[in-house]
Amino acid sequence: MLTSQRIGAVLILAFCLAVASLIGDIPDIDMNEPLTARSMPNALAILGVVLSTILMFKPSEERPQWRGLSWGRLAAFVGLMVIYSLSLRAAGFVLSTGLFLGAGFYILGARHPAVLLFVPASITLFFWFIMAYLLDLTLHPWPRF
Repeated sequence: MLTSQRIGAVLILAFCLAVASLIGDIPDIDMNEPLTARSMPNALAILGVVLSTILMFKPSEERPQWRGLSWGRLAAFVGLMVIYSLSLRAAGFVLSTGLFLGAGFYILGARHPAVLLFVPASITLFFWFIMAYLLDLTLHPWPRF
């Protein structure tokens, strides 16, 4: 039976398989390192394939319901993701990611200023620090003029 759980599992499986097929394009700078730029995408792709396969074959009594979904919110998120991907180079990682997270929280219904300002800023700076200093990936945090 086709349920929303199985539809989601198939979409996640397709996404994870697409990511797994593109992992070979990531350059490996030093093969002697225990963690490389391919490590996290490999782990996430494998985990996604395993979990989505489990979800596809898990028994479910639910019937799909398409009428109660918030299609406007979905369209807003898709548009927000497109804007984020286009602004990433121009605005830099920190500014574009912070604005993306803040706008995403706003779309989801968060209206408290702390949630809209401090949570996106702290998450963005935390991930930028991890990628720039711990994983040694080149990210331009601010716009380049």
